Amino acid sequence: MGITTLVSLLKWRFPCLSAPVLSTLLFILLIIPLLPGQFQAASRIPAQISRLKIYSALGKWLDANLPPEASVGTLEVGIIGYYSHRSMVDFAGLIQPEVARQLRENTTYDDAALWAAQKYRPDTFVLQEGLFPKLQTAYIVHNCQLITTFEGQSYGYQSNLMVYSCQ
Repeated sequence: MGITTLVSLLKWRFPCLSAPVLSTLLFILLIIPLLPGQFQAASRIPAQISRLKIYSALGKWLDANLPPEASVGTLEVGIIGYYSHRSMVDFAGLIQPEVARQLRENTTYDDAALWAAQKYRPDTFVLQEGLFPKLQTAYIVHNCQLITTFEGQSYGYQSNLMVYSCQ
C-alpha cells in the first residue's frame, strides 16, 4: 500500500483535513519510530572519530616504518590498511574467507586470529591491548616483539594499540 493510498484512506476517514495536512501527519507518524535508532547511531559518532584518529595515525606510522612488502595482521583492517598501504590479514575474515570459516558458534575472534597468524604469518601485528590472550600466549610471545604502542588515551580511544614485529 503506497503513501497516496494511505492519504486517500485517511482523507475518506477524516474529510475535514486536507491532503497536504494528512501527508504531513503520515510522514511524521512514519518517521517517529526511526528516531531512537538515529539518536543511538549519532551517540556513537565520537567513538568513530577517535577510532579514525588512532587508526589513521597508526596506519601512517606503519607506512613510514615498514617495508612495502610487509603484511599486517589485525582485527579491523579498513582504516589501518588504507593508511598503511600494506597487505592485510583480517582476523574477522572479511579479506580472507578462510579466516571467517574459523568463526563458529563456539569460537571467538581470538581463535580466528590465532589460526590466521599460523596460516598467513603476518610480519606485523596490530592488537588491542588484552583483546587476544590466546594469540598472545600461543603465538606473539614466541615469534614477535613489541615495537611500539599507540596510547588510546591520547586519541580519545578506549584502549592501547600494540604493534608487534614478527620473525
